[in-house]
Amino acid sequence: MRLQPAMRSSRATVATSVLATTAGVFPGFLTGAVSVQLGEDLGVGPATTGVLVALFFAVGAVVSGPGGRLAEHVGAVPGLRAATATTAGVLVTLAVAAQNTVHLGAGLAVAGVANAVVQPAVNGLLVGAIPTRRRGLAFGIKQSGVPASTLLGGLVVPTLAVTLGWRAAFAAGAAVAFLAAVVIHGHAETVPAASSDAARPVLSPWLLMVALGTALGAAAGSVLGVFTVASAVSADVPAGVAGVLLTAGSLTAIAVRVVMGSVVDRTGGGFGTVAAMLAAGSVGYVLLAGGGGVWLLTTGVLVAFGLGWGWNGVLNFAVADTHADRPAAATGITQAGVYVGGTVGPAAFGVAAQSFGFPPAWVATAGVSLVAAVLMFIGYRLAPAARRPTNGRGHRSRHVS
Repeated sequence: MRLQPAMRSSRATVATSVLATTAGVFPGFLTGAVSVQLGEDLGVGPATTGVLVALFFAVGAVVSGPGGRLAEHVGAVPGLRAATATTAGVLVTLAVAAQNTVHLGAGLAVAGVANAVVQPAVNGLLVGAIPTRRRGLAFGIKQSGVPASTLLGGLVVPTLAVTLGWRAAFAAGAAVAFLAAVVIHGHAETVPAASSDAARPVLSPWLLMVALGTALGAAAGSVLGVFTVASAVSADVPAGVAGVLLTAGSLTAIAVRVVMGSVVDRTGGGFGTVAAMLAAGSVGYVLLAGGGGVWLLTTGVLVAFGLGWGWNGVLNFAVADTHADRPAAATGITQAGVYVGGTVGPAAFGVAAQSFGFPPAWVATAGVSLVAAVLMFIGYRLAPAARRPTNGRGHRSRHVS
């Protein structure tokens, strides 16, 4: 059956958004995935790995708000092209020339700027291009780009990093980002230029509460992509098997984000759903702390990735839907929360793991996820009814859960 032009365009936009999202966030998670090889070559320990990844997200936390406003003024496609090309340049430069942690830190800082532009621009692109009735699924698929980055990171451990070294893995990451830069073309500009309404601030007390919950939830979730491999190796799991665990967790997070996007299109859902997933995901972190062999560790990885890190698509759908007039600016605020969490989480986890071991660090992560769930639920309760997400058919959900 031949697809209508509008449907083909929507599918192409969603596919492009996934590739751009994956490329944008890849440098941070790739650094964590190859941390063992970085340690062998450059003497990078768990704490330093956490700081490096934290730097990537810290830059994003600063730039994300302005990046969202930039997308409103200049449009998404030019920004996405420039940002993904920048990421490709950074990764290939590090693969060729990095000799110490200073080089790695400088490169990751530049990549963090690029990623901070990519994420809100893609959100604005989806709101402009995708019909409301399919927008939840579109956001779920788009957010699968984040665990897709950890999936790729897990794949490069046994296929490249273990055999050829971390530089080959970074070169492969550069190829992914370059591909994204090449394919971002042919899309109509769907993020409008700033209008007279653009001066209206989007930040509100309830959105701030959601952003705080997002920050803590991201602090917990971002640890998974960075330290799952190192934690498993410390529990006497072979590096190749640890990479497979990371891959399985990433696939689970992808599946959950897509499925939940489809669910909110049909039944409604938003911040309450996010709160429930964060609370349930804390069980996975506890299982990661408990030892008990590969099978218990695998269960913990799947639960933590699926529920503790699978809520992002629903969150971005809810924020964009409640701020349909300024989706890039609004999601730029909550995305800043993601970056703050990504800054603090890996750094704190790395220090805790190096000082006390991985099990206590995972237990603390479970606690952070629970607090995030509480803050997200408070934000949901504070949101005025007119600002609660729709059910995908343009009607406000009676229960945003």
